[in-house]
Amino acid sequence: MVHRAFYCLALSLPGVTTILQPVWVFGQTAEPSNERQKFESAWKDRTDVVKSLILAVDVVEIAKGRGKQTVEQSGPFAEDAPKTDRKLRSKAEFYFDKGKTAITEIKPGYTNEDAIKMAPQTFRATFDGQLNASLVQQAENLSGSIERKSEACGHITQNGLMVAVNLWLQPELTLKHIDWDTSNLTIENEFTEVGGIQCRRIRIPRSSPNWTSALEVDPDKGWLPMQWQTWLNGRLTMKLVIEYENDKNIGHAISGWSYTRYDQAGESELIRSAHVTRCETNVKIAPNRFTIDFPIGTRIWEDIRGARRYYVQKAEGMVPVR
Repeated sequence: MVHRAFYCLALSLPGVTTILQPVWVFGQTAEPSNERQKFESAWKDRTDVVKSLILAVDVVEIAKGRGKQTVEQSGPFAEDAPKTDRKLRSKAEFYFDKGKTAITEIKPGYTNEDAIKMAPQTFRATFDGQLNASLVQQAENLSGSIERKSEACGHITQNGLMVAVNLWLQPELTLKHIDWDTSNLTIENEFTEVGGIQCRRIRIPRSSPNWTSALEVDPDKGWLPMQWQTWLNGRLTMKLVIEYENDKNIGHAISGWSYTRYDQAGESELIRSAHVTRCETNVKIAPNRFTIDFPIGTRIWEDIRGARRYYVQKAEGMVPVR
């Protein structure tokens, strides 16, 4: 299981085969062996206790219009800002079962800044332990992908909406996929306050020295991630705040989160608030939740060791496009 060695969060999937062993760095007054044991023990316990998970989520997204400004790509989960202010409500689902993972996002239709009506869109991503698959359905357009790997790919680990869930449940693989260096964590001795809770701060570097991040965790509740922030050249680009509620099966389960992305002036340009409306832990989940049956007509691409192949789904199966 992967989760146990990042600040002992492992933003990835408990079923992945690669386990990273981080190097822990502590201040002069810290006790490395004791701190490390606490982290590893807490996350091993969580890894063992969260066997399966079902989440249903209501999402409200408010995007600040950029006006005449050019699009700025900033932060690890950046998206193009619209020209005018936009507020959208959507729904999502998250399924997890011993490393198998599935995400569904249902986005409503809207009229964009060019007065073009955008049809509702459904996005699905699955990992069944061996195969990653994704499917986007928007009106008559169907597109998908497959990739055979022993760990979840970016459609799941880098999913912007579900990053809070991954930070809580399976951080390490996701952080690795977005180039955060989990081998050089620094735990600060001083406590910081997040929502009235005294937290420890963990500094996480990135492969690029221009990026830095800080993760606040609650040591009194199994080192739960409470807040994550990222900076680019000293400028705050993103803040993620996570909330929890008591759960009879696993102790604490995620109940909601707020994600804010900031522009170059330090103003919020995207605020995404999520509220968990259904949370079931350690329940039986049907295996077909973690697979995708592509509708006839879906155009599919597959990555194979750096090469890409293309197919069209037909009644007899996936037919290569030549």
